[in-house]
Amino acid sequence: MSNDPYDIPVSFGKMAKNIISIYLADLYFSRISNGVFSEKIKLAKVVPLFKSGSRLNLSNYRPIFLLSQFGKIFEKLLYININKFLDQHNVNYSEQYGFRRGCSIALPLLKLSDHLLTQNGNDLATAAVFLDIKKTFDIVDHPILLNKAYHYGIRGVANDLFRSYLNNRKQFVLCEPKKIQPKYYKMWCPSRFHTRPKAVSNFH
Repeated sequence: MSNDPYDIPVSFGKMAKNIISIYLADLYFSRISNGVFSEKIKLAKVVPLFKSGSRLNLSNYRPIFLLSQFGKIFEKLLYININKFLDQHNVNYSEQYGFRRGCSIALPLLKLSDHLLTQNGNDLATAAVFLDIKKTFDIVDHPILLNKAYHYGIRGVANDLFRSYLNNRKQFVLCEPKKIQPKYYKMWCPSRFHTRPKAVSNFH
């Protein structure tokens, strides 16, 4: 189950990193220069993990997305560069917590607690609205996302690379002993994509 979509064990990449890192670097920088995210590393393997209850009820399974380990390295490079660009140009919202280094989700709770105590001490009332958007990452519109990225300065080849990263992804479901053939899908992205939280928090 821990092997990637091409049945390459994660341990292989770790053991061979000193040998393949130079070749991977050349490949990644070539793809970045051309604004192309390779089709081969867009493939995802989905393994349904049984939780509890009846095994005949599909809602009792949690999908685990296993991605190409080399694709995840590429995504990490993109994430680092996008984050650096957004920080340099002050695009990151100062009140955005989570998905940002040094901005733990515990901080807004502390600020809220402090505010409530202050208001209570001054005999003032406080009203709060809490929203929980279900499946946030699955409802992001790609054209809107790309236009927002363009607005914030991710243009030209960088925008082409982002578009290539999002489009024409494929996944297959592995239900032992059967493997369902890969199909294209238009959903935003699986739960283990590096750039997903950054894109949603800044561009949506």
